[in-house]
Parts: sequence; C-alpha cells; structure tokens
Amino acid sequence: MKEPVPFIRQLGPYLQNLAHIHPAATGMDGLFLFQKMNPHPLVVIIDEDLPDLHGSSVASIIKDMKNEDMKEGPESIVYVINVTNLLQNAKADYFMQKPVNIDMLFLQVKQDIEKHLLINSQSDAIQKAVSGQIDMLPQSFRKERFEITNIFSPYNDLSGDGIYYWYPEQSKEKNCLYGFLFDCTGHDISSYGQCSSLWFSLRKELMDFQRGIHPTLSSVMEGINNMFMEFSYGSDEPNMPAVISFYFDFRENVMHYCSAGNPELLYRKRSSKTYESIKMRSSPFGYFADTQYKEETLKLEGIQEVIFASDGFSELLLKNQFPEFPSDSAKHDDVSVIFVRLLEKPPFKFPSRP
Repeated sequence: MKEPVPFIRQLGPYLQNLAHIHPAATGMDGLFLFQKMNPHPLVVIIDEDLPDLHGSSVASIIKDMKNEDMKEGPESIVYVINVTNLLQNAKADYFMQKPVNIDMLFLQVKQDIEKHLLINSQSDAIQKAVSGQIDMLPQSFRKERFEITNIFSPYNDLSGDGIYYWYPEQSKEKNCLYGFLFDCTGHDISSYGQCSSLWFSLRKELMDFQRGIHPTLSSVMEGINNMFMEFSYGSDEPNMPAVISFYFDFRENVMHYCSAGNPELLYRKRSSKTYESIKMRSSPFGYFADTQYKEETLKLEGIQEVIFASDGFSELLLKNQFPEFPSDSAKHDDVSVIFVRLLEKPPFKFPSRP
C-alpha cells in the first residue's frame, strides 16, 4: 500500500480481535512479505495505487504464485481496493472501486475469515452430514393441479431445518400431496442428530398415515412428540422443534395441516398480491409429553399459493407487511421453504369431430 499506516489505523479497530495485520508500503515489499510468510496470509488487501506496481499486478502474481509451501493450506483471498480502471488479465477474488467503503470491506473480510475457520474446523463426519442433508431434499415437480418446489439454505453448512413432500399415485379414492417442515434449535453439528431422527420419524409416520395405519394427522404428531420426549430426555440442551405436517386433498379441494410450535403457514389468494399468515398456537415437540395436537383445514378455493416456512424465511418475507419482523439483517437463520402453487383446472372442452 502507498500509505499503509493511515489505512491500517482505519481498518485496525475492525480486525483487532479477528486477525494479525502485516503491512507493506510497496508492491515489491508486499510480494516479498507474502513469499516469506508461512503459512501464507489468508486475506491479502492491496491498494491499486502503489508507488511501484499496479495493485492488480501484485494481486495477479499472488494468485498465480506457486512454491513448495503452497502444496497445503488454503489459498489466499485477495482484495484489490481503490480501483479506477480494471486492467486486462487482472486476477483477484474481489475488486472494490475508489473510494473504498471501509465498513463494506470489513464485513466481507470478516465473513471470509469466519467461513475459513468454519471449514477448517470441519471433520469428515460433518462433511458427510452436509452430504446427507442434501440427499434428503425432495425434487421440484409439476402435476395437473399443482406445482411444488423448495428452498433449503443453511445459515452455515448444516441446517437445523428439515423438509420433505411426496405425491403418491392417485386412485379413485385419493388424490393427495403429503409433506412436512420442521425447524430445530441451532444450525450446526449439535442439532444434526435430532434433525436426522425427526426427519426419518416424520417421513415414516406420515407415510403410514397415507396408507391408513394412523387415523389422523393429530395422532401422527402426538406419537412423534412422545418419541421425541424420550429421545431428548435428560439432555443438557433440550431441543423443542417447531413442526408442521400437511396433506392437500385435491378431490375435496382442501388442505389439512397440524402444527407443533409456530412454523409459518402463509397463503395468497388469486385476487391479492400480499400473503396472509395463519397463526400457530400449539406447543413445540418436546415441551409436554401429553400434548394434544389439532388437525385443521384450509379451503383451497380462490387460493393460488401456499407457503410452509421456517422463521428464518418468514421474517424476511413479511418485514414490509408487519413491522415486528426485523429488517436489519439480510439473513440470520436457516432458511427452509416449501412452495405449493395451485393451478386452475382447465375448462372442459368437447373433443372436436374428426
């Protein structure tokens, strides 16, 4: 950097508890410092306006630099700041225009360092857990009466949420779409075991309900709550997930649902641009062993969209409609959503004569 001391004075308070800072006054000094340091710096911030080299040239050299020390360890994340003209063949992870916004720069650096620390601390078991969660996600699909899709976005690499839905082959008696969504406390390896157990339990019991083994959604939820109480008994950090199970009966044109805790259920009518929220008032799983859950219904006439969501999404979606939802964070939790878009039945047409 041309004048590293004033810049470091600005950036120092942001990074003092996050990283060690090693300044260099010129491009050459920076290259020699980078070459000498082992391990190499995780983050390199380069001013485009240096007294000897373009900052973009220094960045490109660093990004392509190879030596014996670079066989292991993370690749450096390189920022070029105060850029006025982007040079050809420039290589960096980030280019920031002049004048640089110190707050924005710090936010990005902080996120990159924290992400590195998280990845660096992950074991093979966590990587397998991440892969396992991805394998459990359902596919999007479209049928004659509806189309369904989902969003699954963990706050970090692992999520405390779970979703699933399926559409069995319809018969003369049944034409139903089944599914569930839940939101456990936390979003890391500590909640993964309970998430996995709850996902498999909900899937099995709801499929048994589909086959007629359980009489109601209420009995399914009450049985799983009892199981969950036994599973978490004696735990130092009891987890009380919010859950919603549902099925759409397209022959009766009604949706049945049963909730535990306060997952978000939203719907939008064809005549409206805003979503309406159905408030959930039951106890989450793991609160009382003898909780009774109530199956409820929503008539589908005139409704275009139904959304099941964890609060990580609903608080973002509804921030403009309801002032009590926070709006100072782009994302602060796991985001899990099931979208069901209801399709209007096409009008009946008599077949044309040959």
